[in-house]
Amino acid sequence: MADAQDSGSCGVKPRGGSSPPIRTNFHGGSEMEKIAYIILSIIVIVWLLLIIVGSIMAFPVGMISLLLILAFGLLFIKVLKERIKSKREEEKYKDIKW
Repeated sequence: MADAQDSGSCGVKPRGGSSPPIRTNFHGGSEMEKIAYIILSIIVIVWLLLIIVGSIMAFPVGMISLLLILAFGLLFIKVLKERIKSKREEEKYKDIKW
Protein backbone atom coordinates (compact mmCIF):
# COMPACT_ATOMS: atom_id res chain seq x y z
CA MET A 1 0.00 0.00 0.00
CA ALA A 2 2.86 2.37 0.73
CA ASP A 3 4.30 1.79 -2.75
CA ALA A 4 1.09 2.89 -4.47
CA GLN A 5 0.84 6.01 -2.35
CA ASP A 6 4.49 6.89 -2.82
CA SER A 7 4.46 6.53 -6.59
CA GLY A 8 1.14 8.31 -7.04
CA SER A 9 -0.10 5.61 -9.40
CA CYS A 10 -2.65 3.98 -7.06
CA GLY A 11 -1.10 0.58 -7.66
CA VAL A 12 -1.17 0.76 -11.47
CA LYS A 13 2.24 0.22 -12.98
CA PRO A 14 2.88 2.16 -16.18
CA ARG A 15 3.74 0.22 -19.27
CA GLY A 16 7.03 1.06 -20.88
CA GLY A 17 6.05 2.57 -24.22
CA SER A 18 2.94 2.54 -26.31
CA SER A 19 1.32 -0.42 -27.96
CA PRO A 20 1.59 -0.67 -31.74
CA PRO A 21 -1.42 0.37 -33.80
CA ILE A 22 -3.82 -2.35 -34.88
CA ARG A 23 -3.48 -3.12 -38.54
CA THR A 24 -6.07 -5.05 -40.46
CA ASN A 25 -5.23 -6.87 -43.65
CA PHE A 26 -8.04 -7.07 -46.19
CA HIS A 27 -5.97 -8.56 -49.01
CA GLY A 28 -6.49 -12.23 -48.21
CA GLY A 29 -10.30 -12.40 -48.11
CA SER A 30 -12.10 -15.70 -48.53
CA GLU A 31 -14.09 -16.65 -51.60
CA MET A 32 -17.35 -16.31 -49.68
CA GLU A 33 -16.44 -12.75 -48.70
CA LYS A 34 -15.65 -11.85 -52.34
CA ILE A 35 -18.98 -13.30 -53.48
CA ALA A 36 -20.78 -11.28 -50.78
CA TYR A 37 -19.09 -8.06 -51.97
CA ILE A 38 -20.06 -8.82 -55.57
CA ILE A 39 -23.70 -9.44 -54.60
CA LEU A 40 -23.78 -6.23 -52.52
CA SER A 41 -22.25 -4.26 -55.39
CA ILE A 42 -24.88 -5.55 -57.82
CA ILE A 43 -27.68 -4.66 -55.39
CA VAL A 44 -26.30 -1.14 -54.88
CA ILE A 45 -25.98 -0.56 -58.64
CA VAL A 46 -29.55 -1.77 -59.30
CA TRP A 47 -30.82 0.33 -56.38
CA LEU A 48 -29.10 3.47 -57.69
CA LEU A 49 -30.44 2.86 -61.20
CA LEU A 50 -33.98 2.51 -59.82
CA ILE A 51 -33.56 5.76 -57.85
CA ILE A 52 -32.36 7.55 -60.99
CA VAL A 53 -35.27 6.19 -63.05
CA GLY A 54 -37.72 7.20 -60.33
CA SER A 55 -36.20 10.66 -60.15
CA ILE A 56 -36.54 11.09 -63.91
CA MET A 57 -40.19 9.98 -63.74
CA ALA A 58 -40.85 12.66 -61.08
CA PHE A 59 -39.18 15.24 -63.27
CA PRO A 60 -39.43 18.65 -61.65
CA VAL A 61 -38.92 17.49 -58.07
CA GLY A 62 -36.74 14.56 -59.09
CA MET A 63 -33.99 16.90 -60.30
CA ILE A 64 -33.09 17.62 -56.68
CA SER A 65 -32.40 13.96 -56.00
CA LEU A 66 -30.50 13.60 -59.28
CA LEU A 67 -28.26 16.51 -58.33
CA LEU A 68 -27.77 14.99 -54.88
CA ILE A 69 -26.78 11.62 -56.37
CA LEU A 70 -24.41 13.38 -58.77
CA ALA A 71 -22.77 15.32 -55.93
CA PHE A 72 -22.30 12.20 -53.79
CA GLY A 73 -20.94 10.34 -56.82
CA LEU A 74 -18.37 13.05 -57.50
CA LEU A 75 -17.28 13.07 -53.85
CA PHE A 76 -17.02 9.27 -53.88
CA ILE A 77 -14.82 9.35 -57.00
CA LYS A 78 -12.62 12.02 -55.38
CA VAL A 79 -12.16 9.88 -52.26
CA LEU A 80 -11.33 6.80 -54.35
CA LYS A 81 -8.70 8.72 -56.34
CA GLU A 82 -7.09 10.04 -53.14
CA ARG A 83 -7.12 6.56 -51.60
CA ILE A 84 -5.47 5.02 -54.66
CA LYS A 85 -2.85 7.79 -54.67
CA SER A 86 -2.09 7.33 -50.96
CA LYS A 87 -1.88 3.55 -51.47
CA ARG A 88 0.80 4.07 -54.15
CA GLU A 89 2.72 6.44 -51.87
CA GLU A 90 2.41 3.95 -49.00
CA GLU A 91 3.91 1.20 -51.20
CA LYS A 92 6.90 3.44 -51.99
CA TYR A 93 7.80 3.68 -48.32
CA LYS A 94 6.83 0.19 -47.12
CA ASP A 95 10.46 -0.87 -46.63
CA ILE A 96 11.24 2.05 -44.32
CA LYS A 97 10.99 1.23 -40.62
CA TRP A 98 9.25 4.07 -38.80
